[in-house]
Amino acid sequence: MKTIKTIFKTITFLSLIFFMGSCSQTDPPESGGVAQHKKFSISGTDYQTDYAYIFVDGGTPLTDGFMLVLTDAKLQNHSVHGVSMETIMNQGISLLVKFSNGNQPTQQDVLNQLANTTHNLSDECMALTDIVDWHDTYLDNTIQFGLPNETTANTYEKDDAIAGDLTITNFWNSTIAGAINCTYTFTDSNNVVVSGTYNGPFEIITEL
Repeated sequence: MKTIKTIFKTITFLSLIFFMGSCSQTDPPESGGVAQHKKFSISGTDYQTDYAYIFVDGGTPLTDGFMLVLTDAKLQNHSVHGVSMETIMNQGISLLVKFSNGNQPTQQDVLNQLANTTHNLSDECMALTDIVDWHDTYLDNTIQFGLPNETTANTYEKDDAIAGDLTITNFWNSTIAGAINCTYTFTDSNNVVVSGTYNGPFEIITEL
């Protein structure tokens, strides 16, 4: 599996490889300011995250871990271009959890470990805000997708020496989607705290 730097760098946004709400993943973002149940906060500023994705390994056997990606625009795993994002995206965050150094026989065995518990975050967690530049762009049904340029965005990478956590209070999934209610926090290398909450639907993306 890739690292978050590889996907906030070669997707330029995804690390290793991932909820309970009232609206579907295809619903438009809520109006009237930042939704309190779908946001992260940095230094007093709130950033909306309307969309959620859980990345799991696509190999056999499967790496024992997952990545939760929260954004304000849609992602897709394109058959040619791989994982990419709508270029209207302004911000996103990726949270990586490694359960063990071992493997699991099925995707569901990985997902069964998510519910109703607090997970320690891996060092490879990152938030991006104020994304303005994109590369490797392409059109898909008139919608432009691509990879964000992290060098021109504000980047917050988890400090290796400071613990971070992801607490999941409700979780269910099918083979392609589900819903999650969670909170999370980590501290970056400049001692800036990134914290947030997400309560809503997610899509599962299998890393090819």
